[in-house]
Amino acid sequence: MRIKFILIFTVALAVVFALIVANKKTRSAQASTNPLTESQPSPPLKKTVLSKKSYNVHAPTSNPLFGQPVQTESVEESIQKLEILGSTDDGRAFEEILAELRNPNPNVRQAALDALIQFGNRDAIATLNEVAAQTEDAREKVNILDVIDFLNLPTAKETRDAQRGHSKVSARSE
Repeated sequence: MRIKFILIFTVALAVVFALIVANKKTRSAQASTNPLTESQPSPPLKKTVLSKKSYNVHAPTSNPLFGQPVQTESVEESIQKLEILGSTDDGRAFEEILAELRNPNPNVRQAALDALIQFGNRDAIATLNEVAAQTEDAREKVNILDVIDFLNLPTAKETRDAQRGHSKVSARSE
């Protein structure tokens, strides 16, 4: 049963990753084929409506849901940073990944979930439960709960230790 879950979860992550890569390629192809992007200056910054207030997506401000500062780096930079942090075994990296779970951009939040899977630290479960409770998007909530389930799976060492303990008990009973 767990092998099926891990397999399905891995396939789902691969699909999400493929969609992100395809989206990046599509955007770069559209930008390179658009003659207006080369000859005209970029338009002024637009404001995006989040909740009841307007926030400039390029200026440092605070996240209306959690009151934390929003980084000025681009979504792509944030995702790349999270990919690197996920493979790092550092407490500060772990805290940065947890902070990105509250990023207003859903792509960055998904990248943070992927990084937590890579990082594999069960200390994230409490924060993930909090974020899941505050998330209204059903798909995103399911993704968060899937990560919690994954982090709760026993590690290879725990499985080996449990098997050794079981074999010692059965040897004693014989």
